[in-house]
Amino acid sequence: MTETEFLALITQDSAARVLEVLAEIPENERRAFARTAHATLKSYHKAKWDRQTGGTSEPGQIAKDGDALDIAVLATGVPSEIAAHRWPVLPNTIKITEVFQALKPSWIDRWAEAAVEDNPQMLRTVQQLYRQGLCRLPDTDAYILGYYADRQSADWRAGDEFQQRDVWRFFEVEGGGEFCLASHDKYTVEVNSWSTTLLALCAKDALDRGRLLDATLDTLERDFGQFQAGWYSRFHMRLEPTLKEMTARVGRYLNLLGSMVPPTVSLALKILKQVDKTGAILPDDLLASVGPALQARQKSSALAALLLLKSCAKRHKERAADIARTAALALISEAGEVQERALDLIDQLGQSQNPDLRAVFAEYVDAVTPVVRERLSDLLGTQSANVGETPAYPVPQFKAIIPVGSAEEAVSTFLELLENCRDPFLIERAMDGVARFGA
Repeated sequence: MTETEFLALITQDSAARVLEVLAEIPENERRAFARTAHATLKSYHKAKWDRQTGGTSEPGQIAKDGDALDIAVLATGVPSEIAAHRWPVLPNTIKITEVFQALKPSWIDRWAEAAVEDNPQMLRTVQQLYRQGLCRLPDTDAYILGYYADRQSADWRAGDEFQQRDVWRFFEVEGGGEFCLASHDKYTVEVNSWSTTLLALCAKDALDRGRLLDATLDTLERDFGQFQAGWYSRFHMRLEPTLKEMTARVGRYLNLLGSMVPPTVSLALKILKQVDKTGAILPDDLLASVGPALQARQKSSALAALLLLKSCAKRHKERAADIARTAALALISEAGEVQERALDLIDQLGQSQNPDLRAVFAEYVDAVTPVVRERLSDLLGTQSANVGETPAYPVPQFKAIIPVGSAEEAVSTFLELLENCRDPFLIERAMDGVARFGA
């Protein structure tokens, strides 16, 4: 085929005829016509745009069928050239799967990866190509985002490649905006939500329950953004872990107390409260992990953490000093109730006069609420700074500003200000002088 014959084919024949003819030509021979195909498609799109914006160009004068040009570019180009076009090179009248089935390009794996990278919603198309044996499934995050973007029927989600491979990537790929699990389930009917789908597959033993529990904890340990992490917390609870399953993972829940995401900490505390009833939480493990929760900005989390310490103290009276020392961390809380509860626990443990804790009290005495400050001051045998004691720091005294008395003094003061513009009193006098004597 000559270049003239190729140009006539792609501009005068239908897309189906172009596909039929080019499919018979080896790929390496088709490459010779790449420049012509790309230039013709570019001109066609330019004419379409000109026509839409009120111009006189007519796309039909360039080619009979725009889809024929798309197929010509796919048949002769490579992914980097195809991606350079301003518009997606995808025919409308012939499925892209049929095009690639006929052309069988050697670079289809790269095209599949680039397709989902550019538009995650190309996921289904790529999967159809895979099932026809035409390409590999991409290993990129964008491929997984395609699942998050799909809001159609859940029936297609039970394929082997999903259950054995893709679903476990859900717990590694965070996503964001509209492309995340939290967004998907928020704006999708319940029956098509990913939560419902995964729970249904788990109920059928198509997905391993233990692995799902561990995978959600893996994700929560990654500290995804709060909106995204919320989906994994809710899904973990929807799995309804048994007391036995929770006890087996107690160390992982303790680790989550150090999470930067408040709902994750709340989840861990809720489960640890149940596990604590069995006595399965070792004091050393609790004391090593509970600190961040005691200092959480959320009052409910800090109070729940103090309850865990209180329970631990009942079972392990010999650890009273260690527990009291850990409870003192809650004195940094912004909530007065948390500070009071922490001090109550320390009192109950009989550790208020512990020399080590007295040193801690001295550090916190000026940072706590007035009520707690009074209690700490009594314990330390000192008077609170807000009960008339002269503060140790200097207090600024009022200083009268003497206004300028004449135009000459106003000029002199202003010139002085130009040399020393940092003195607020001099600024005030100079502005006053300009206001009164400037005219």
